[in-house]
Amino acid sequence: MSLARIKPLLSPLTLLPLALVLAGALLTWQVDVSSRDDTRRQTERWLAAQQLGYTLVLEQRLALMQESARRLADARINSLQQFRHQATGFLEQYPDVRGVEVIRRIPDALRDLIEAQLSQEAQQPVRFRDWQSEATDDAAPESDQYLVVRWALARSTSGTTAGILADSVPLWRQELATTLSEQTLTATALASLELDGTPAQTIRLFVPASGNEVIAVAITPERWLGATLGGQLTAQLGVKVHDLTQHTKAPLFEYPLSGEALPAQTLRTEVRVGNRQWMVTTVPAHGLFQQATARSRQTIWLVGLASSAFAAILVAWLLAGRRRDQRQRALADQSRQQLTQRLDNIGVEKHILHQALAESGDRSRDLVRLVGGFVCELDEDLRIGFVSEPATDMLRIAVAELSGHSLLQRVAPSYRDNFIATLKAAREERQMQRIDLDLLGADDQPVPVTVRVLAQLHPVDGCTGYRLSAVPRHSPARED
Repeated sequence: MSLARIKPLLSPLTLLPLALVLAGALLTWQVDVSSRDDTRRQTERWLAAQQLGYTLVLEQRLALMQESARRLADARINSLQQFRHQATGFLEQYPDVRGVEVIRRIPDALRDLIEAQLSQEAQQPVRFRDWQSEATDDAAPESDQYLVVRWALARSTSGTTAGILADSVPLWRQELATTLSEQTLTATALASLELDGTPAQTIRLFVPASGNEVIAVAITPERWLGATLGGQLTAQLGVKVHDLTQHTKAPLFEYPLSGEALPAQTLRTEVRVGNRQWMVTTVPAHGLFQQATARSRQTIWLVGLASSAFAAILVAWLLAGRRRDQRQRALADQSRQQLTQRLDNIGVEKHILHQALAESGDRSRDLVRLVGGFVCELDEDLRIGFVSEPATDMLRIAVAELSGHSLLQRVAPSYRDNFIATLKAAREERQMQRIDLDLLGADDQPVPVTVRVLAQLHPVDGCTGYRLSAVPRHSPARED
């Protein structure tokens, strides 16, 4: 390739836009890297916020349920009808709760009375009994006091738990003792316990109401946790809840992850549920970070490359305009130089013409002086516009006194009619006319002169004035 072909490719019009595109691409890449790091940090913060949100909503739900159970106990329930009214409201407030029970400590002296009330409420004989037996003749042995399920309301209506000795349930015994002695919330381990005729994986929360009464809330953890956390669950985030106290790998609740897991970003938080420790574990999907960065990367590259291309096009346009302006400026400078040369030539010609005109004027004035007369110009009203200096010598009147005055006033009265006729002939015949007459000089002294008149005619305006010359004559003037 020849140098002549390479040289246009190395011009600023080509190199500078190309450099802008390369610089824009490099800057976009740096912004993309920084944006990916920022997006990853923001995603990690979002994961931490989600983890904290799961923990807080779980703790708040537990606290709210505990408070509602205590309000249920504060209602001072004394009849089945009153309990059902209060318990129905509680279950409506918490549709994910399986059932609620009131457990009371009954002294032996009131056993017969309570059993009679239970029989009347159930409309069948009911005795205090062990949880594994529902037969009326299998009564509990005598004791100083009994911890009895006084009332119970479950969503499943098959079977009844009223009259069961709560401390006869092995899974309840330790938690009930802790609740009554320490007046604190306790929870049982997850177990399949059939009390109301429907076996299910159930956990019971024991809420202390007083030293002799406990509110038991039965929940199915998978359903209860699903309802509690459901508003914050997302397919890009797998959630598991384990009972650490139970030491089992089976989770209480599991929300499946959509896609490949990212174990390195797993977060764990412990939640205290009474006497037990639950662990909330979140595992993000591998595509979560990719989805978080894909759209921002696409936007960054689109904006970066579009901005670089626009800047390159704008610079190329400006450079092209600058080159065009330079060419126009060069042409303008060349034209200016030519005009300057022409002006200089015209100035020289003007100077020459001015000198020639001055010489012509001098020559005319000299000729006028040599002739001995004067010349003047008149307008259409015969007012003197210009008069030569010899008029002063001839008429003994200063030129300033003559200018602006009518020449007809300086014509002797006896010659005025002939002078006016001569002017008319000069206009009509368009030729110079001659007349002899007397002009009035200083002190109205007549001065005999020979006057030649030439009318100034315009094709549109007509006669615009006259030019005349006056030469002295020595013989007396003669009227025509």
